[in-house]
Amino acid sequence: MDALNANTYSPKVRVGNWVEENVLIEDKLNEFQRKRMNGELLSQKQQSTNLALLSPTTLSTSTDGFVHFGDLVQIRNENNGAPVMMSASNDITASKNTDPIARNTYKITPVGSSQIGDVLRFEQQFCFCLASEGSDRYVNSDIAGLFNTKKSRTQPLTLDEAISYNSQWHVLCKDPPSRIETEGMPVPINCEVVITHSKTNNNLSFLENFMVGTSFGKEFEMTAKSEYDSHHAERQCNLWKFIEN
Repeated sequence: MDALNANTYSPKVRVGNWVEENVLIEDKLNEFQRKRMNGELLSQKQQSTNLALLSPTTLSTSTDGFVHFGDLVQIRNENNGAPVMMSASNDITASKNTDPIARNTYKITPVGSSQIGDVLRFEQQFCFCLASEGSDRYVNSDIAGLFNTKKSRTQPLTLDEAISYNSQWHVLCKDPPSRIETEGMPVPINCEVVITHSKTNNNLSFLENFMVGTSFGKEFEMTAKSEYDSHHAERQCNLWKFIEN
């Protein structure tokens, strides 16, 4: 009688598909350990990408004072010297770190019949891509729409592996009345110029009042937006320099 009335259930009794759950947990743990050993965890990939983007680079040395196709350059804003940066998420930003590193060094790439070594000329179309070895990713932009910049909600800048009309730019003289005279002339290094997106006719722009979070900390937002003063000349946010040694 006592045996019939005994409580045969306790909290230690396993119910449900406990064997399958244990196997699933063990499989997940083994998969995690495998990925960690092979460096395949997302955190490991992020760290590896960040280290690669921070590796030092060497800018081209100009022999004639002009920009050439194939040159490795920094593109710095005239107002505060901030170069154009690339983040690990392929966003384009600007930072006051002016040391030549992989994320702020770009190669001037020819379009059409132009060749490596030719001089870049005013109003001649070109592309600029990240100069990291084996990384042909071009600065790209398109008309503002669903995918605007995060803060200012203006025309975004991204990176694309293919050359298209969205990745083509041209250089203008910073003085509007002189643009007819300078068309076709070589673009000098370390001099103020306007860099214009060929498809949308909007200028490369530095947004000092908008900060965005990146894996490298807070940086300035970049966009393609033309800003003019009362004389219809581009403001400081639209003025850039091609920097070489």
